[in-house]
Amino acid sequence: MITDNQLLSLSKFYFSKQDEEVLQNSFAMPVNWKLLYQMTVQHGVVPQVFRQLSRLKQIVGVPEWFEKDLAQQAYKIAILNQTLLSEVKEMASMVPSTRIIALKGAALNLSLYKDELLRSMGDIDVMVPYADAEQVRECFLRHGWKSDFVDGYRSKAHRQEFERTQKSLPYIYKGDYAYFADLHWKFYNGPDDERMAQLAFQTAIPLSDGLLRMSNEMMLIHLSINFAKDWRNGVRLRSLCDIRELLLAASIKWEVIDSYRLPEKVMDWCCFTWSAVEAYFGVKVPAPYRCKHRLGTLSNMLRNKRSGAKKGVKALLHKLKELSKQPYFVRYIWRSIVPASSWLKHHYPTVKMPLLRYWRYLLKRYVLQQPIRYCD
Repeated sequence: MITDNQLLSLSKFYFSKQDEEVLQNSFAMPVNWKLLYQMTVQHGVVPQVFRQLSRLKQIVGVPEWFEKDLAQQAYKIAILNQTLLSEVKEMASMVPSTRIIALKGAALNLSLYKDELLRSMGDIDVMVPYADAEQVRECFLRHGWKSDFVDGYRSKAHRQEFERTQKSLPYIYKGDYAYFADLHWKFYNGPDDERMAQLAFQTAIPLSDGLLRMSNEMMLIHLSINFAKDWRNGVRLRSLCDIRELLLAASIKWEVIDSYRLPEKVMDWCCFTWSAVEAYFGVKVPAPYRCKHRLGTLSNMLRNKRSGAKKGVKALLHKLKELSKQPYFVRYIWRSIVPASSWLKHHYPTVKMPLLRYWRYLLKRYVLQQPIRYCD
């Protein structure tokens, strides 16, 4: 718990006098530097903690190894961020006729933090209009991006199921899986999504180089949904830090959020997230936007990832149960086991028995839960 408080006090961007006092008080206690470093990396807040090292040095002696290792991690993140942000800007120039909204790390680095290196990025997330999504993806593939998902869907039933359950197109990547991009075609995956997506584009704000970002209120809602939905399967402090800074710096207009008439489930997710921000960081939100929930320690956030997700046969049976409710269930199962020969030849052009190779993929991917791709 002591290390939790120390990490929380270091992972802030905007500092008040009260935050300075909290930082000093938390480091008046003994410091487990090894655990603090481990949690800093796991929770994705290396840039924030590295930025506060000068403050920390004034309070307590920082071990040389801690400072050196943290600097190395921060440097790696800075290089990756610069690469990903340049790719995001290039994306907008590829399709000037389509409105592209930068999401998550890209939008936050270019707007909220105004520092391309402060918020770590693992991949690129952008949102495009639903009607243009496939064309935009094909355009990116013609401009150097790659995909393992090269020949469309295994059947019409697979496309229907994909559109029902996914909020982004199959990812694309550059290099030897060096980095990835998700092209989102939904605001979130749930009721009233089409209206929410339209609101996101209607209220979007220009960023730079043809890019857009969501309005402060829509960005807050979007980030809050992601945090709440990821909670059961494991979520990192980085996500909550973004929401804290947005609440403090962006002058959120709560009456505007009310005017959006959020679906009940979305409002529940948002209230859960805003209550978490208040519980961990002490940022006050209006009473109507809070709820009671036991959150636990920062370590529990990460443990959720190991204990909450269904794995192996359980995951497969859960998927089949969900699918059985759909009218295309039989065709989906059949084409999942025996895809069309043209699809198999396209994915395994040099394999003599592509169906057997594909069955090996199904076994490893869905039963053994190994991170294998079609063409591995």
